[in-house]
Amino acid sequence: MAFRRDQATRTATAAVAKKAERIELGKSDAQLFAMLKAERAYLAKSQNLPAYVIFTDETLAAIAKARPHSLSDLGSIPGMGTTKIERYGMNVIDVVMAFEQPDDIGDSVE
Repeated sequence: MAFRRDQATRTATAAVAKKAERIELGKSDAQLFAMLKAERAYLAKSQNLPAYVIFTDETLAAIAKARPHSLSDLGSIPGMGTTKIERYGMNVIDVVMAFEQPDDIGDSVE
């Protein structure tokens, strides 16, 4: 069973990388795109909805490129209407901010 999960994870990661290439994202944007897709999958599963109903890949790619820091920033992204911003905007902002936060582990000097 572990082998199947590992293989599925590798396959999913490869699929995300190919999708990012097709949408023309840089390496850093592709990493954020993958994180946004994971959040979308979580939201979709928790609401028993297909993922594309939450956000399309094109919307996620636009978010990854724009890296919005506020709900008002989200308003300029195609596919982000008032309802989606109200429902999912803070989730998106949280993912973007978490992606941009430097890892503080090991940075402190004692």
